[in-house]
Amino acid sequence: MQSTAMGNAGQSYGAAAAATSIVVLIYIARTFRLQSEESRLQREILVSQTQESRLQRETLEAQTAELCLQRESSLEQHKAAQRSAEAAVRARHIKLLEMAINDPLLMECWAGYDLNLPSERKKQYLYCNLIISHCCMCYELASRFHAAGRPVGDQKRRECS
Repeated sequence: MQSTAMGNAGQSYGAAAAATSIVVLIYIARTFRLQSEESRLQREILVSQTQESRLQRETLEAQTAELCLQRESSLEQHKAAQRSAEAAVRARHIKLLEMAINDPLLMECWAGYDLNLPSERKKQYLYCNLIISHCCMCYELASRFHAAGRPVGDQKRRECS
């Protein structure tokens, strides 16, 4: 009897083991399906993030290009303002010298000239000052044109001669 009972117990254990194996098999299949779904969702998220990164990079490149253009424009405006200021200073210098040439009393204000020099000689010195200033200005302009990569033509050289 004991062997019948043991056989029945073994058969019931085998049936329980088979039922348990089926449950485990179903659980494993479900787990694989969930992992597959999760992997698909992660791929979709990754594709979306890649597209977003591409759009952000394109936006950043466009902004960088715009900033470069703004910087170049700003530099050109700065150079133009600087040239304008230099021209204003030169015009004032010329005006002061013209006033001194035309008025002997104002000519006495320019230091560095001997007080015993005749008025005509002082006027010549002031005129030479204008010539030298003009030559310096032409030299600076020629240097700027050359530095900017623009060839300096003979006409520019003749104008400054």
